[in-house]
Amino acid sequence: MRSRATAADRGAHSILLPEVLAHPSRFSHVTPLRIRNTPMLLLAACFATGILCRHWWQPPAQMILVCCALLCLACIARTRAPRLAWFTTGTLWIALGWTAAVLQPNVQDTSLLRYADELQRTMEARVVAVRHLPPRPLRSDLPTTDAHTEEESQRDATQQATEVLEVQALAIEDVSPDLSRMTPIHGGAILTLLPREGHATIDIPCGATIRTTVRLHAPHRYVDPGVWSYADALTARGITTESSIDPSTLHILNRTKVPASCYFAAAQRWSSTRLSQLAQSPALAHLPRAMRLTATDTGMLAAMLFGDRTFLQRSVRTAFERTGSFHLFVVAGMHVTLLLAGLFALLQRMRVPRWLAAFIAITTATLYACLTGFGQPVQRALLMSSVYLLVRLMGRQRNALNALGAAIFAMLALRPDALAEAGFQMTVLAIIAIAGIAIPIGERTIVPLARALRNIALVRDDPHIQPRLAQMRVTFRWIGRSIAPRGLPRTRTTWLQRMPSTLVRGILTLCELLLITLIAEIVMALPMALYFHRVTPFAAPANLFALPMVGVLMFCAIATFLASLLHPIVAVMPAAVTALLLHTVAFIIGTLSSLHGADIRTPAPTISLSLLAFFLWCGAVYLLHRAAPIAGRAALALLPFGLLLVLYPRAASLHRDRLEFTAIDVGQGDSLLVVSPTAGTMLIDAGGPNGSAAPTDENAFNIGEEVVSPYLWSRGLRHLDTLVLTHAHSDHIGGMLAVLRNFQPHELWLSVDADSPALQALLREAARRKITVRHLHAGDTDNWGGTRLQILSPSATYAPKKTPTNDDSLVLRIDYGKASILSEGDAEHPSETAMVAARLSPVTLLKIGHHGSNTSTSAEIIAALHPTAAIISCGLGNRFGHPRMPVLQRLQAAGVHTARTDDMGAVQYLLSADGSIATHVLASNP
Repeated sequence: MRSRATAADRGAHSILLPEVLAHPSRFSHVTPLRIRNTPMLLLAACFATGILCRHWWQPPAQMILVCCALLCLACIARTRAPRLAWFTTGTLWIALGWTAAVLQPNVQDTSLLRYADELQRTMEARVVAVRHLPPRPLRSDLPTTDAHTEEESQRDATQQATEVLEVQALAIEDVSPDLSRMTPIHGGAILTLLPREGHATIDIPCGATIRTTVRLHAPHRYVDPGVWSYADALTARGITTESSIDPSTLHILNRTKVPASCYFAAAQRWSSTRLSQLAQSPALAHLPRAMRLTATDTGMLAAMLFGDRTFLQRSVRTAFERTGSFHLFVVAGMHVTLLLAGLFALLQRMRVPRWLAAFIAITTATLYACLTGFGQPVQRALLMSSVYLLVRLMGRQRNALNALGAAIFAMLALRPDALAEAGFQMTVLAIIAIAGIAIPIGERTIVPLARALRNIALVRDDPHIQPRLAQMRVTFRWIGRSIAPRGLPRTRTTWLQRMPSTLVRGILTLCELLLITLIAEIVMALPMALYFHRVTPFAAPANLFALPMVGVLMFCAIATFLASLLHPIVAVMPAAVTALLLHTVAFIIGTLSSLHGADIRTPAPTISLSLLAFFLWCGAVYLLHRAAPIAGRAALALLPFGLLLVLYPRAASLHRDRLEFTAIDVGQGDSLLVVSPTAGTMLIDAGGPNGSAAPTDENAFNIGEEVVSPYLWSRGLRHLDTLVLTHAHSDHIGGMLAVLRNFQPHELWLSVDADSPALQALLREAARRKITVRHLHAGDTDNWGGTRLQILSPSATYAPKKTPTNDDSLVLRIDYGKASILSEGDAEHPSETAMVAARLSPVTLLKIGHHGSNTSTSAEIIAALHPTAAIISCGLGNRFGHPRMPVLQRLQAAGVHTARTDDMGAVQYLLSADGSIATHVLASNP
């Protein structure tokens, strides 16, 4: 017995991981990556390359001729020079991709843009989509305005948008001095319903033809480098104008043929409503809190099951984004793919014929996609998953990458512009990470061991596997028989004999899951940094813990939804289990999200470094499909090297030995970047909402996150030295909290502590992050980055009112040699009078106070400062009429060169110590 045990031990030792690593080709199921094994992958790559080439050569007729010539060349090469066939064929597919991209139909109809003059017009249109908005808190801290606009501001504060209509215009009133007539027209528009207080809302059916009164305007465009353009995204969908409308002016004419998108949206809304009603059911009221669904929970479930994010709170979304697990809780490619793959595998286990199983799985996934609204990500996932499954069924099982190449090609053939979409790129990178890297690494290491431990009791399987793996099976059988006591029932004895192999196989499976998660997070770091400016160190553990639970959670959530269709009482049990799982996952994600360093914000890597990292990972895919052990080791070295390229801290774009002052285009608000000659960075204000969205409304558009931060990241900035808040009005403080979190400033400068919820939230966050808070007043001075900084207002004796006012504004003067800057904030005439009385000296650059309002920039202060240049930060077409004509006339009379962010976008001034000043317009997406 001892000699047998010793032999078995030697056998077990000899087939462990080092043996598999030394000879991966003997154990791996991965086939070499050759053209004949993966033709569709090569064609998809060539087709994508051709789509990229459209930016350099666009004449369609020439490309068609080139394609015909290349087709003839490919046919000749196939018959007379087979070795050149793949080269000529690849070149042909590059040209075809080129042609497909140029000939793609353009859906951008700009006919409505000539009516975007905000004149009151009557428009007839067909409703193609309806989106219902959740209620929002009312504003309590609107900025004060000129006298005749205060009433309008307060009315805006009490109005809440209830619905957003996407319409296709049919006719519009053409207004001229002599007549007014309805003119047929085509084009898309967004109409936001703003009902008056006390008026009932109207339920607008999708597909209806309506007539309403509009004041069309173009969607606002923040003209700053690095900032995503909402207007361009709408234009790509054929929408070029928008307007707010009073529901009392809206009339439903008739209901024409309802488009399919309306049915999809109705199914999505109906499904989400059923979940919301279940949370309000008395049947769940007596359950323990941990097992009770709340409105927040149903908002998460609606996003996870049906893609409806209407009631998904931003705080919940942020927690999942910080841990790189947001994809688990929104309907995206993963959900559709898991449903299709899981159902197909289940039907296969039930001995259903493969083609019938594929048909049932694809049909079910399509019906589920309709319930989610059938959006672009779901369409892409459904198409690619279906093509992948069908290609595998047609006999290409030897290489999964070939089937995935076919899926990528199918998507690009239908929509060549999808190549530029972040969602498509993330899908492709996920495919490369899992199918191209993680699975081959697993096949070279732990997967053969785990596969050999399946059905270990079946001795007849031993001759059909590698001898060393068969020897391992014999060893584990012997171990199992050794630990199983005699005299037990046969069923218990069998279970004990399988326990060692089952335990080891479970550990190996867990290692495989960890490997896939780790590789996926390494590769997905590229799009996360490129598009979302995030580095998520805890993404791997978050996904490792959450992914298995989310699979069970989805099953329970679907069961809860189906049970709720019968009766709320029937849904109590599955709802309790769903709530418990959901709260557990939320607790895990919330705990990881709250850890220090869970979410690191970073500038996007350069295009050259991004491409280099991508090609390195493609090289790793190629090497991992080679048989030589050295190839696998080289591939493993490429993975972290590519990650280092993505995270490599590029140098910030700064101007040494000059004082920079940049007015960022944040619409009707202020955000000013000041960079000292020694590269010290200061941000004065961070913009914010100037309408019905409160700065504390977490679901509102956040200018600090969406506009100010992307501009700073485009400059390569990771941190700020100083963050300055002039006063606590929403158009100055609204984006401040996001900027403080993203850039971790060393100091926060304030004037007075006004009674403002947004200011209190900012101070709490600063205290939590141990940021120094300084309250400054007139007379305070500092040497900052090679400049002299002086505070001019408010005075130390200034008594603030209960609510924020414009005269709370912190007024700064920065001197650098003979050059100087004065930033007024929103200071009004009382503050200006006090500063003039203190004998102001001339400045080179003046930031005009209060966006060019009549309440600021008096003739006296212009005369005292005598600026060479001035900058006005205001929003295009703002309802306050800023900048006011008298202010512009005073500046013109004084010979001041004046720039405006509403006309020019972001404007940068560079001041030299000799007093000279240079102006640069930074418009990047006009």
